[in-house]
Amino acid sequence: KNYEEKKIEKNYEEKKIEKNYEIKIEEKNEISHCTISEKQYRKCGIIGKGGNSKVYLVENNNKFYALKVVNIEMDQKLRKSTLKEIDILQNLKGSYGIIDLIDTRIDTENIYILLEYGSIDLAKYIRRNHLSLNAIRFFWEQMLRILQVVHSNRIIHADIKPANFVIVDGNLKLIDFNISSKIKADTTRLDLESACGTLNYVAPEILDSTLKQRRRGSDVWSLGIILYEMLYKRVPVDYTTNSADWLEKIQNMDDFVKDDGGEYSEIIKIIRACLRKNPKDRPTVEELLENF
Repeated sequence: KNYEEKKIEKNYEEKKIEKNYEIKIEEKNEISHCTISEKQYRKCGIIGKGGNSKVYLVENNNKFYALKVVNIEMDQKLRKSTLKEIDILQNLKGSYGIIDLIDTRIDTENIYILLEYGSIDLAKYIRRNHLSLNAIRFFWEQMLRILQVVHSNRIIHADIKPANFVIVDGNLKLIDFNISSKIKADTTRLDLESACGTLNYVAPEILDSTLKQRRRGSDVWSLGIILYEMLYKRVPVDYTTNSADWLEKIQNMDDFVKDDGGEYSEIIKIIRACLRKNPKDRPTVEELLENF
């Protein structure tokens, strides 16, 4: 048989969504339906929230979708970044491993982004399952190919983490391009103006006050952290328990990623390469695929 992870699509069918997410139903007085392009979608519950946005599980004609609702009424900067996210999703529509943008709606208060529904994200999948070497390789190759698509379109995602990969029909798809940015054709980096990603997965050059730059290598660093997490079920340096000296520690990752020459030696070598301090020294996605 092929990688056992091909069974994911059977294990996480839409009919079993209650087991995959702790769905919280909104207050009874909230509007339970949303209309987009004259189609009515029933809100089943919240599957994510943060800041000024909520993500609902919605249903239309017995098909489930994810509906991201961003409140932009008092935040023009958020409005701009959300419209940029929509633009990126439209440009990448139909590309390998990119979440499919179904429809949008914009009014004075909210921006509604209707997306295909991923039954579970990679963060939850890692927590709930022991990953074999085949499983790690299965997910790693998909993440590389997805990021290859992103980078070939001159986009830096800037928030690569397990929670931003969802499983759709047994395969990974990348979501949440809210802080992603396009880079010009004649440059290789982007000066940091907006928010950085989730700290445990952020490359050190993004947090360095003298640099504050994103590169494609910054996304590669984040992939290296994910690969480490798939192997050990934890990140190498957790910000929540090492906040005081966390930045210093992540700049010396060789201290935390040791190659013992065992079964996972090749995986560890890849991790160490992705977590090199200087982003110019990290392999590109293409190089990682060539040596896969």
